[in-house]
Amino acid sequence: MTYNKNHVAIALTLGIVLVVSVIAIAALQNSAEAQTSNPPKRIVGTIAKASQPHDAEGHSAHGVVYFVYPHEGYLYDGKVTFTTSVPVDILVYHDVTGQEDTAGLTLHKVNGQTYAVTTAMKGASSGTVEFVGAGILAHKVVGEGEDSAEFNAAASTFAYARKH
Repeated sequence: MTYNKNHVAIALTLGIVLVVSVIAIAALQNSAEAQTSNPPKRIVGTIAKASQPHDAEGHSAHGVVYFVYPHEGYLYDGKVTFTTSVPVDILVYHDVTGQEDTAGLTLHKVNGQTYAVTTAMKGASSGTVEFVGAGILAHKVVGEGEDSAEFNAAASTFAYARKH
């Protein structure tokens, strides 16, 4: 059997397509695994969300929208501009898991981690917050005469994550 230039070109093209496909599939699998196991190094984007029950122990009657969800071992430095359907408190989390000198601090326990809480804004329905912490969220407690702590929020976030 004789091969001409066309046969060689077709075989070469098919080989290249196969190699590129295998590399692309491996890259997509690695990317998907990285997104589920590690937080992004940079968070840039806008969200619109309905509040969910707070996942902190003993706070399930409160409503929250996480602008940046805490990931163990990461510290975020950034800015959030937000608007909400009702006044909320903006809380910044600081991971103090395993530290002993936390007496007198407001603490939230979430997914086995302990966070000291800074109230960056109180009773706000819009604003911009610069923060450094393990996470940042909008938080609402059911007030007197209110039926629920539900609310809607929209926010734009720009933050960098650093492993500490």
